[in-house]
Formats: sequence, structure tokens, C-alpha cells
Amino acid sequence: MHRLLSPRLRGLPREVWILVAGALITRAGSFVLPFFAIFLRDERNLSSTYVGTAVALFGAGSLVGAPVGGQVADLVGRKPVLAGANALQGAAFLVLFVTTHPAAVLLMCFAAGAFTEATRPASSAMLTDLTTADRRTDAFALWRLAINLGFAVGTSVGGLLIRFGFGKLFLADAATTMVFAAVVVLLLPETNPAHRSTGEQPGSYRQVFGDPVFRRFWVAMLLSALVFSQPVTTLGLVVTGRGVPESTWGLLYAFNGLLILLTEFWLVGKVARYDARVVLALSGVLVGAGFAATALAGRSVPRLALTVAIWTLGEILGASIAQAYLSRLAPPLLRGRYAGALGLAFGVAFTLGPLLGGMALDRSEAALWLGAIVVSAAAAFTFMTLPAPVVARDRRTGPTEAAPALP
Repeated sequence: MHRLLSPRLRGLPREVWILVAGALITRAGSFVLPFFAIFLRDERNLSSTYVGTAVALFGAGSLVGAPVGGQVADLVGRKPVLAGANALQGAAFLVLFVTTHPAAVLLMCFAAGAFTEATRPASSAMLTDLTTADRRTDAFALWRLAINLGFAVGTSVGGLLIRFGFGKLFLADAATTMVFAAVVVLLLPETNPAHRSTGEQPGSYRQVFGDPVFRRFWVAMLLSALVFSQPVTTLGLVVTGRGVPESTWGLLYAFNGLLILLTEFWLVGKVARYDARVVLALSGVLVGAGFAATALAGRSVPRLALTVAIWTLGEILGASIAQAYLSRLAPPLLRGRYAGALGLAFGVAFTLGPLLGGMALDRSEAALWLGAIVVSAAAAFTFMTLPAPVVARDRRTGPTEAAPALP
């Protein structure tokens, strides 16, 4: 079996494979999010602006979940965050499905977003804890491979399950997150370096945002994520609003995961040798161009699939490289908080992005696509202005093991 693995996968710790398997479990059951905006519109009879507000509150929850999850992961441990937040996320989705009052829907959107995002800093920090600097790009690429394998399966099955009602989607989504919570409790160790230290404190978010390289990286990721927040809201509304069946939209969304599954691990290995700033800038351009190209696709499924392929290529080029770049900026005792701070950027983006996208769509499709082009271009420019960091970012913490080897 060892000989069947790619050389880039051999020697990865057993715990990495367990974490990857857990990501596969949860993503295979991620049925709700691609259809959530449609659920609110069709089952709750809500306007596009209200739908955008509801999904924005899901993103707003991550404004709390990401930094709190990162802080707890550094102070208490990665394992309690992964187990607890996954279990609570599943419970939140169940409550959200049976909630009908518009104000209660908004509240539960916020709670579900908070618990969902709280797991990400802990996962990122644990992967970093478990690997050496030269193996992290491969570990993150493998993690994303599992995420997107599950995503491709989950969204495809979701497109079939939706024929039997939205309840099946919410129930299955909740069940898989709770299964992963059990996997964490039973099979994963605590990897937080603070548990093995001599009492050194992990620092604060002031220290994280005091890093000038990270601040600029954070802004660039925020701009890129503003555009990338649109598939879970406006893109689905546009496509199904043109008369494309919901099940077909589910398959188009699954096509994103399938492309990542088939190409990302190989492609990341090819681009990891290049300047990360160039790769990330190209990523931003492709994401914006792919979304804007939807304006020309009409109802044609092949043309829509081509637009998905373009913004998926942008996602592929950016995701694992960005995670590896982040892991090399973060001192060991601040890994959870660096990841939490990056999660905060996505939280801001998934708060403002759906809200602004919904408002733009209520005005016109042209406003939506023009906005995507402008913001993605700004993201690409910001990535290109990043300096090439070659020293540790924090003198008080001391040099990190990987600081001189930033891509």
C-alpha cells in the first residue's frame, strides 16, 4: 500500500490522515449550503435582499467563530474546538430547518456560521502542528483533496436528495458533523505546542495584526473572498432564475469539487515552486473572470460549466498556497490565532459579499458581474504588492522554523 502512494504523501503522520478522513466525512454531508439560498427563497418565500441578509449573517457568525476558535485552539487545545464546534454546528442546522420565524432564521444563521467557522483555525493549526515546513503544502493539498472529494459526492447526492425535500439535506448534514466530532474525541491527540511548553504564553491578536506582512496578506484574502462568496448566494439565484433546474445547479456546483479533486493535488505540486504572490494574484484574476463570464453563458449547461471551470482554477491556484504561506508566517504558539485571523477575513467577506451581491442582483446582473471584476482585480494587485518575507515576523516569539523558506 505504501508503494501505491504518491511520494508527496509517504511519511505524512497518521494523525494527518485521520484529520483528512474527518474532513472527508463532513464534506460528504455538506448538503445544505449550496441550496440554502434557494431554500430560503422557495420554502420561506423570502426576497433576494432578505436571502442575502440571512446568508450574510451566516458569514457574520464566522466573525465571532473564527477568532474565538483560534483563541481557544491556542489557549485550551485544538481537539476541544474540533469536537465541540462540530457537534454544535450539527445541532444548529437541525434547529435552523424547523425554525420558521424570519427573525429566528437570522439568529440561527448567525449561530450556524459561528460554529462552522470555529473549526477551521483548529484544523489549520493542527495540520501545521503535525507537519514540518517542507511537508505542509502537501498536507494542506491532501486536506483539500479530501474536502473536495466529499464536496463532489455531497453536492451530487444533495441534488438527488432535494427531490425528497429539504429535510433530508439538513438531517444528513447535521449527522456527518456529529460523526466527525466523535472521530476527533476517539482518534485524534492534542497537538497544541503550548501543552508541551514551559509555560510560555501564546500571545494575542494584537501581536498577529502587528505583523505588517500578514496585514497586507489579510486584505488581499478579504478582497478575493468577497468575490468567492457569491456561489453560495447570487450565482445559484442567477442560474436557477434563468430556468436551469435546481438539480442541475447542484451538479454544476459539484463540478467545482470534481475539478479540484482531479487536478488540485497535481497542480499545486507544479506551482508551489513559483513566487506565491504571482500564484495568488493569478488566482484572484481567474476567480473574478470566471464569475463575470456567467453573464455570457445564458442557460447553456456546457457554457455554465466552462465558467465554473475558470473560477475553480482560480480557487485551485490560491487555496493550498495561501494556507501554506500562512502557516509559515505564524509562530508555533500563535498558529491558531493566525488561522483565526485569516478566518476573520473570510467571515467579513461572507458577511458583506452576500449582502452586497444580493443588493447588486436586485439592481441588475451587470452590476454583480462588474463588481466581481473590480474587486478581484484589486485582490490581485494587493497580492503582487506583498513583500517577500524572509525573516520571522515577531521578535518576541523568535524565529519560526519555516520563516526563511517562504514561497
